[in-house]
Amino acid sequence: MRAIDEIEKERKVTNNILKEMREKFLQTDFNIDIEIFQDEIAELLDECERLKKIEEDTKYKLKDFYNLKASVDSQIVIVQQALKETHLDLVFVSKTLPSHVDCPTCGANYENNFMERFAIADDEERCKDLLIELTKDQIELTNKILDTQNILSDYISQSNEIDTILEKKKEGLRLKDVIDNFGRNHLHEVFKTRIDDLNTQLQENAIKKGDLDVRLKALENKDRKQEIVEYYRRTLSRFLMELDVHSINQDFYNSITNLIENVETGSSKPRALIAYYFTFFFLMEKYSTTTYCPIVIDSPNQQDQDKENIDQILNFINSNQPDSSQLILGVAELYGADFNCQIIELKEKYSLLQLADYEEINEELAPYFDKMWLRDMFGS
Repeated sequence: MRAIDEIEKERKVTNNILKEMREKFLQTDFNIDIEIFQDEIAELLDECERLKKIEEDTKYKLKDFYNLKASVDSQIVIVQQALKETHLDLVFVSKTLPSHVDCPTCGANYENNFMERFAIADDEERCKDLLIELTKDQIELTNKILDTQNILSDYISQSNEIDTILEKKKEGLRLKDVIDNFGRNHLHEVFKTRIDDLNTQLQENAIKKGDLDVRLKALENKDRKQEIVEYYRRTLSRFLMELDVHSINQDFYNSITNLIENVETGSSKPRALIAYYFTFFFLMEKYSTTTYCPIVIDSPNQQDQDKENIDQILNFINSNQPDSSQLILGVAELYGADFNCQIIELKEKYSLLQLADYEEINEELAPYFDKMWLRDMFGS
């Protein structure tokens, strides 16, 4: 496991540092009366506390500006790409496509009229406006970062006053030496605690690695592989029969890696694909520990299925939905099938999302969007 290797490397480095510290610390022996330096220590601590607070506040402010700028930079890249793609779309529909376009999948005919091209042109203009706004924000944040960096530099230069105090000497001993002497024990303890923590992590990860090795060995077992392939064959064969697909030779699905869309055409292809995908849903449910994502099926009535076939498709989906899974089915008509579930009827043309629900849903999803931005910017 990579985590074990990384922890082991850190443990070795920390051990080496601790060993070097011990050797250097043993070379000097201090016997100091702290009361002699009480005034200097009080002055030093006050100054350190003041500068520390100012510097930390400024650094946090600078970090926030950098985060905001990184977010704006990412948005600019997205908008620039969208603008480029929208412009290419407009050129394509204006100069390349005829006035009527046939869908290669369903055969439906669509108009390539002025309103369609105007909508694409309007999207392009909105992208340009948004790009201008984001560029202004980018410039403003850059200026704020520069100003804050200058302020931070001033505070850092003030911290040099500490050096003057540390260089003060009394009775042949520098105040810095006194403080160093008291900090050594604490520093030693910090490194020792870290090493203990790393050792604990190594032990825990070693146990996890052992468990994973056992599980991996079981997954790679030849008998298990054969069992999965046999289950795949039986399930796909049964589903193809249920959906009245008889044109696929059984030799095709002797291998689990064959793609069904490469061998099936015509009106039976949508039914064959449904059987194929549901076979993998069942495989995941039986043999995988992966969390089930919602199953989304949009318009299963492809290539003008007759009434008998569309009934078979809807009844098949209804009766074979895997347990503990969520199914989202988009249909223009249910043909009498009863899925015993909530039905959402879309009444606004070309619109899946509802304006009235935007605020509530946006508030629910906002924390996840924030995490996505942070992950993209910082890789965490």
